[in-house]
Parts: sequence; C-alpha cells; structure tokens
Amino acid sequence: MTDFGTYSLSTAGFYLFRKLDILNNNLANVNTVGYKRDKVSVAEQRFNESLASEMGWAGEYSYFDFDRYKGSRFGSEITDFSQGPIIPTQRPLDVALTNPNQFFVVQINDGLALTRAGNLEIDKDGDLATPSGYKILSEGGFINVQGASNVRISTDGSVYGLTTEGITFLGKIRVVQTSEPPKKLGGNLFEAQGNLEPVTNPNLAVESIEQSNVELIPTIINLITTNKQFDLYVKLIKTIDEINQSSINGGSI
Repeated sequence: MTDFGTYSLSTAGFYLFRKLDILNNNLANVNTVGYKRDKVSVAEQRFNESLASEMGWAGEYSYFDFDRYKGSRFGSEITDFSQGPIIPTQRPLDVALTNPNQFFVVQINDGLALTRAGNLEIDKDGDLATPSGYKILSEGGFINVQGASNVRISTDGSVYGLTTEGITFLGKIRVVQTSEPPKKLGGNLFEAQGNLEPVTNPNLAVESIEQSNVELIPTIINLITTNKQFDLYVKLIKTIDEINQSSINGGSI
C-alpha cells in the first residue's frame, strides 16, 4: 500500500514542481511589457498513461490497483491572453494594443514573430524596434525614421515624423489578428498559429504601454502555497520510504 502511496504522491509532486517553475517565470516577468502569464492544471492519470499498462507481466490486477491509487498528470499548460493594464507614459514611441487578440509583427533571427510589446525605440539603423532589438514590421518591411524628428504614432498605427518636407508619413505598423491562439516562444514573443488577418484600424492607445497581465500579490500567494504543498509531499514520500525500510528490516519507527 505504501508503494501505491509513493506513486500517487510522486506524480502529484511532478505537477507541483512544474507549477512552481511556471509561477516563478510569471513572477520574473511581472514588469515585462506585453507579457502573458502561463497557467497549468492537473488531471487524473489514465491507466494507459501509467507504467503498469506497459508491463505485460503486471497481471490482471494492475488495473484494479491503479484504479484504487490513481496518479496525477498535467491537465493543460496554457497562456492567458487576457488584456494587461494599459498605462500612459507620455512617451511618443510607446503604443499599446487595446484588443487582446491582436499583435504586432517583428523580425527575429529565424523569421517572424508576434508580440504585444509596444515600448518601441529607434535602433542603430534608424528603424523602429523593440528594446530587445527586434525590428517592428509594416506591410512593406521595416519602418525607417532616420532623418525625421518629432516622430509620432497614430491610433491606426501610422507613423509620422517632421522632415525638411514637413510632416511626413513614414510607414504603418503592421497589426494582425490570429485565427488560433499563438504559441509562446519566450518572454513576450509568440509564434503564429493558423492564419494571420490584417487589422486596418487597430485603435491603438498612443503614448501608452500594456503591462504584463501577471497579478503580483495573487501570484506570490499562489507561489508560497504551492511551495508548501510541494514540501509536504516530499516529507510524506520520505515518511513512506522510512516505513518501507522499517518493514523490510523487521523493525519499527
């Protein structure tokens, strides 16, 4: 019986360990612009997912033992794309998406990626880019503002600057909507899944940024609670192991 108890506790412990990893990563990105928190859920393990189901010698009683002492498995690991708080910054190159299903498109080393980070900068080439150096894209390529001053972004994503010819249109930020939730690449970058649909009038919040949707206090409380649960499971497994050793040695604890 204690072996089954160890199995049930161990599988639950693996889930808690992964949950701790996700909560710590969320907490580390609480100030990352456009970051979306991850969530994990636990589900009851099915017999065909257990080691016993792979062992032909386990006998006809394996299922009944498993049915009495079930294990746990990851139910799902998803990214929560709910809208983060939009904070005014009064900075001309800051822009925030107001629709949680929309994304900016950026150039990364091996292709294109999506992001909701609109805290833009002008890179060494004079192109609009994220602080990580990923160039923001328009429908026609990069948006170069070199030689322009007083650069501004309008609510539809159009970029204007003051040049020798007066107020000049410099490009329009590409905003897309995905047919399926994108896959997280890391930080505030995502990989598109399904089709990308262009958004002509995204109604951007100018001179503003979208903060991470990680809620600081609830995340800290969840982290502390999960850590205590994990410690308890470890202690219980250790106690069961001591009981087993005592039984093998014919002693008592």
